[in-house]
Amino acid sequence: MVKTAVLLNDFGEIGLDDVLVEHSEDQLVELSNECICCSMQEDLVATLGGLAFRRDEGRIPHFERVVIETTGLADPTPIMRTLLSYPYLMETFSLNTVVTLVDAVNGHCHLWTPP
Repeated sequence: MVKTAVLLNDFGEIGLDDVLVEHSEDQLVELSNECICCSMQEDLVATLGGLAFRRDEGRIPHFERVVIETTGLADPTPIMRTLLSYPYLMETFSLNTVVTLVDAVNGHCHLWTPP
């Protein structure tokens, strides 16, 4: 995680992710109280643009990658669409990998769709 900026999307009344993650204040941004895939797309655009701007000005340490950690409720499709819809973001960042975790015990209850 060296040279990595992390965006945490903590959805709920009380944000906990930033407490549980060891971080440098300059490299961690918390987007709280709303789901980044549903209602915070403009915030995501502004946050990524701001990070790149501050990095390029030397106001924060140089980073080579950004990890966006969403809530467990997030659908990655709107986030990817947002990243690919803004020319500035497409010139500055590239979408590399999407990682999804599924609860091995309970995941089938949420993923199974009856015929």
